Amino acid sequence: MYLDNQDFVKDATPKEIFFLNSIDDEQGVIIFDKKKGMLYISFDLVDEIASFFSISKVHSSNLITDWAQGYIDQRIRLNYIAATNHRGLLARSYHSRT
Repeated sequence: MYLDNQDFVKDATPKEIFFLNSIDDEQGVIIFDKKKGMLYISFDLVDEIASFFSISKVHSSNLITDWAQGYIDQRIRLNYIAATNHRGLLARSYHSRT
């Protein structure tokens, strides 16, 4: 699948799993909060997949959620699309303090 070919760097902590473009990135593309079962997804990624496959952004976010759930082998209860101007939710520093 398209997401498998993105070569995301996976960085797991006791509380979260971060999918990054590079290990040095402060901003995640996808972040899974283990305690809440919440998946945070970058709007840019949702938009990229929606445009590439000519599908709706809702369908795109569902595809990303399904992919992430299969990849991490954990149940995702909710997903949240983080708008480009709300990057704090995708920052490692944000999650390390919650």
